[in-house]
Amino acid sequence: MSKSSRLSTEIAARQGVAQLELIHASDQIGGEADQVIRETWGKLLGEIDRACNPQTCPGWQMRVFYLLQGLLGQVHQSLRGGLVRLANGGQQAAGTVLAQSLPIKALVGTRVKVPVRPLFEALELTPVPPRKRSRLTSEPAWIVADRTKRALNLKRPLVKLPKPKTPTLGRSEQRQRDQLQEMLFPSLHPSKVESYLKRPVFGQTWDQDLSRASSLEGFDPTALLNRLVNGFSQGQTPQQLAKSIAPAIQGVSKVAKRVARTYGMQVSHAASREAHEQLGDMLVGYQIHAQFDVWTRPWHGARSGTIYYKEPTEDQKGYYQMPNPPLEADDPAERPADAPKMAWR
Repeated sequence: MSKSSRLSTEIAARQGVAQLELIHASDQIGGEADQVIRETWGKLLGEIDRACNPQTCPGWQMRVFYLLQGLLGQVHQSLRGGLVRLANGGQQAAGTVLAQSLPIKALVGTRVKVPVRPLFEALELTPVPPRKRSRLTSEPAWIVADRTKRALNLKRPLVKLPKPKTPTLGRSEQRQRDQLQEMLFPSLHPSKVESYLKRPVFGQTWDQDLSRASSLEGFDPTALLNRLVNGFSQGQTPQQLAKSIAPAIQGVSKVAKRVARTYGMQVSHAASREAHEQLGDMLVGYQIHAQFDVWTRPWHGARSGTIYYKEPTEDQKGYYQMPNPPLEADDPAERPADAPKMAWR
């Protein structure tokens, strides 16, 4: 196995482990939202047990309504915080994989928008001195000197330049890698995270999906309150009242878990991909690896190991054929005709 193949295999293995951790983290975010719903549900049950005539207990309806109205807001806040963590986690996971796998010289030569001199000073490296330029032309002085030498048939160059010095490593390799990771893959700016959260999936963002899907599940604070008041006036027991609104609350929990998994995958992959794009010319494309679990679809397993190139040739696949989790590829030929575009696992 060549050195480049061995390096690609190592990066793929580490990235696969990081991806599984991010999927697990998205499930945890859904669990956190579910815990918020459970706490609110417990408070609602307490109010239902104390249900009384609205004329004698005017504050009861208001308390129940505020609990129902605030439920979706609390779930929204919980999911937003989790998605922000996933975006930063995806970027940091990719940065860790690259910083710990790629050669240090390759990382130092990465074309990123960071000051070069502070980067060398932080790593105690000796930067290569800039080449002088001729006063008569914009070309580097060594080009002018070489042309003049050939024209005059001289044996020595007219301009004596210092020999380029290779970077000298002054710290331990692990510490250098940690420094490079911190400088090349810093924490995401809040505005960048916000741009990830605003990216739509099928025409709607995560918060729009949460609101719309919860409404379809029957969650409407006003309607649920009216259902409780009417049930109490009909003589229903607290157990019957709770059972009448339980499906709507359970629907919100189901929606929250789906939103956490779907949009968590979206933001983490977007942040991870941007970290890989920092490699510039060193990045030639992406390779897909299926999980091969009970959820893996047949065409997912068939394409495992496929490489999608940044600049594909006629016999290669490009980014148009590459899936972008949680969405499948834009090219419909990359999936069966009856398969939905959102069919990623």
